[in-house]
Amino acid sequence: VVMSVADNFAVICLDTIADAKERSLVLQTLKDTGKEVVEISIEQLKRFAGNMLQLKNKRGEAVLVMSTQAYRSLLPEQLRVLEKY
Repeated sequence: VVMSVADNFAVICLDTIADAKERSLVLQTLKDTGKEVVEISIEQLKRFAGNMLQLKNKRGEAVLVMSTQAYRSLLPEQLRVLEKY
């Protein structure tokens, strides 16, 4: 999974898009739709960091679900962005 899109952010491995124009278009489209972009590396992709799912709990609060392996692959600055939401 190369990308996960939530209400206010998107996690994406842009390195998987070979064509520079397409990569730029995807990035700009995400930004134009108001998403804060969290870019992940190929190594993080291999550890399932692109495989996240935003859910809502019974109180209507957003909850981000991912594997422990994915969580442990994230850098502190990436986690700070995700924790905002």
